[in-house]
Amino acid sequence: MAAGINSPPPELEEAVTVPLSWSIFDPIRGVWADLPQKAIAFKGIEASNPSPSANSPLSLVTWNIDAHAYEPIARLGRLLEAIYRQCSRAGPTDTAPRKDSDTPDVIFLQEVGSFGKQVLEALLRNEWIRGNYYVSGPAWFLQDPHHNCYSITFVSRHRFEADDLGPVWRIELPSRYGRYALCCDLGQPASSECSHSRVYRFINVHLDKGAERPNKRPLQMEIIANALKGQGISGGVVAGDFCPVIPEEDDEIVSANELVDCWSVLQPGQEGNTWVPKARESYPPCRMDKIAVTKARVDDAGPNNHLKPRSIEVLRPGMLKQVPLGGPQGMTNSDVGTPYLQIPWSNHCGLYAIFTLSTD
Repeated sequence: MAAGINSPPPELEEAVTVPLSWSIFDPIRGVWADLPQKAIAFKGIEASNPSPSANSPLSLVTWNIDAHAYEPIARLGRLLEAIYRQCSRAGPTDTAPRKDSDTPDVIFLQEVGSFGKQVLEALLRNEWIRGNYYVSGPAWFLQDPHHNCYSITFVSRHRFEADDLGPVWRIELPSRYGRYALCCDLGQPASSECSHSRVYRFINVHLDKGAERPNKRPLQMEIIANALKGQGISGGVVAGDFCPVIPEEDDEIVSANELVDCWSVLQPGQEGNTWVPKARESYPPCRMDKIAVTKARVDDAGPNNHLKPRSIEVLRPGMLKQVPLGGPQGMTNSDVGTPYLQIPWSNHCGLYAIFTLSTD
């Protein structure tokens, strides 16, 4: 599979799709550079030397970083540090020292910034991100004047070679708020366990907010689910901020589109709230953020090598302390008696999931 700017897959031609590019940081020039533009082979490529990591578990983090709130750049730094320290392919309870190659294979961030672009620029300056990840479409994000809320996808350079990167594109959704679905295809080469290569589709979402009617989220999810099930795709994942604030309409949009809610399967009956409301916000705690996968299916080539969820965890934000403050919002530090305002890194929790590549 070749990398670069490419047309979206042909089965999505009826949707409003816009091709983007993969970028990698060039330390010599000190810039994010687009990978070469090449034609995509949607059926993948056969690997003469199978990748030793092709069948190891695949890990994903999704987090709405609430970039519009107070001190966004400082909060972003703490949040990225938490992802690095808490998440590894071995699992969230692993206590071994972290290595760059152990950190998440795929990272989805939502609400990265607004028209000012300062948060996005800070994100692209982060040394860990620069040294370890490909980035989806940074040139477009930095130049676009139309959206006020951005999602961005990072893909590990340790897990995926540049030739494993398929197309990356966005689907403009019917939306009151300019929402889009950020899509990409990632390939896994052939291995001793599987004689043919596989292509997996990942979609990073931030659905419409609010309780306005008509509710556009069911239609948005229908479009996204259809995009996940393209020809030649072995399995798909959609993750991000689902904003399910009208329960009678939003609670079934995953199952109604024949997707599997990873939390419901792996943590049945557990609360799993990812929304941490501020004092003046009207929505109660809920599972605002979700990760869902396509179901296994059998086609003419036999069973799909689908992504099977193995574990999922809620990543809770810590607090950023600001001084001095005082007044009723201040928190007293027991050591020095200084009033602090404690600001959560985000008003959302993150989710961290690990998948196995299964033929079940």
